Amino acid sequence: MASSGEDTTSAAARILVPGFACLVAFVLIGLALPRVAAYLVTTSWQHFAQAVPEPGLSVADMDALLASYREATKWQPDNAELQKMHGRLALLALRPDRPDIAALRNEAAAALRAAIIAAPNDACAWATYAYAGTRYGLPGAAAEPSLRLAYILSPPTPSCATLRLSAMLARAPALPEDLKPYVEADLRSLWASPQYRPDLVYVYRDASPAAQTLMRETLATQTRPTFETFLKSAANPPSRPEARPTQPVPAR
Repeated sequence: MASSGEDTTSAAARILVPGFACLVAFVLIGLALPRVAAYLVTTSWQHFAQAVPEPGLSVADMDALLASYREATKWQPDNAELQKMHGRLALLALRPDRPDIAALRNEAAAALRAAIIAAPNDACAWATYAYAGTRYGLPGAAAEPSLRLAYILSPPTPSCATLRLSAMLARAPALPEDLKPYVEADLRSLWASPQYRPDLVYVYRDASPAAQTLMRETLATQTRPTFETFLKSAANPPSRPEARPTQPVPAR
């Protein structure tokens, strides 16, 4: 009898253990599926996750790229990196001759808000939202509160500095005094980075006259080259790389 009971237990174990393993496998596959799907719809565009699309990219290619990120964010709506890229691409797709400009603005605003909700401590998400609100007038984008959070959440490193400075220095109102030290630190940080220093040309070009004076004064002590020499050597910059990613996007 004991042997029969052991055989029954052993048979049950042979059935239950593989069954439980299969159940766990199905659960894990189900959890991984959205990430895999999001990757598959963007994998052919991975080089765009590390750099801005080249100026003059055709409308068809831009729309195809944007469509891939739309699909990816449907699979992973809580992925902040995908949402940030989705928002930036919607901004890049804005062209004066497009009939769907209002829809693209709303799409960009929704994607950038989703990025903030998914990663409220991500300074670059707040900086991108503020930049988009200032430069593109996105619906509901309050620039100054977003900029304050972008500065509070990140030290003065180049990773988000271009977007923060572009959003802050192009604004018509005077620079808030309490944010002036942060802005000056961002300017020095960009100047110290060979990778990001060229961005100062675009920031300067778009800045208000008062902000341009602040930039010259903050960087007046820099040499090899001086800031003035640097500006003269880059007097005719190419088209501004709108919505440039300011940090590497993991494989966004």
